[in-house]
This record gives sequence, C-alpha cells and structure tokens, in this order.
Amino acid sequence: VYSFKISEIIYIEGNRNYQEFHLKDGRKESIRISLNELENNLMNKGFIRVQKGYLVNYLFIRSITNTHVILLNGNTIPVSKKRHDEIIDQYLSISRDNNLMMKIENN
Repeated sequence: VYSFKISEIIYIEGNRNYQEFHLKDGRKESIRISLNELENNLMNKGFIRVQKGYLVNYLFIRSITNTHVILLNGNTIPVSKKRHDEIIDQYLSISRDNNLMMKIENN
C-alpha cells in the first residue's frame, strides 16, 4: 500500500501498467495502476493531463508554452498540441479557484 500527500506529488509519468510518481523530495515510486484510473481519482485535486503519458500537479507548474509545461524544479514535460488550449483552460480554472497566477508563453 502506497500513501502520498497530494502536495508531495510533482507529476506522474505513465509507462504502460506502471506509473512513476515523481515526488517533491526527489524520490520516484513506481506503482501498478492505470494512468486513466489515476486521472479519474486526481482530476478534482489539481492534476492536469498534459499529454498522453503525464499527469501534472498544478502546484508545481511554473509556466506553459506551446510545447511544454515547465515545472518549478526546472523539469519540462511535453504538452499535447491537440490539448494545449484545454490544458491552459484547466490551469486557469484551477488557479482562479485557488487565487494563483502563472506565466503562459505563446510562442
């Protein structure tokens, strides 16, 4: 049994049946569960599906470009071109609900 605080998870990277949790303290934990199941459980907790294989915790997003999400730790995650506008809308909606602001680059 794994237990993580939502605020400890930076992002989740999908790899078939195993998902790799990238945590705030630098640890990575692989768990056997589908990314779709995780998305259903986390979508109302501030996680955004930015690409087929990634769920990102909005708390750790520094900026969003046309091609990547840039995280506070400097890591970059590819953004789906088809879902780019939806990703921006999701982020802005979550940010409004939580009185947060961020930078969106339109390259």
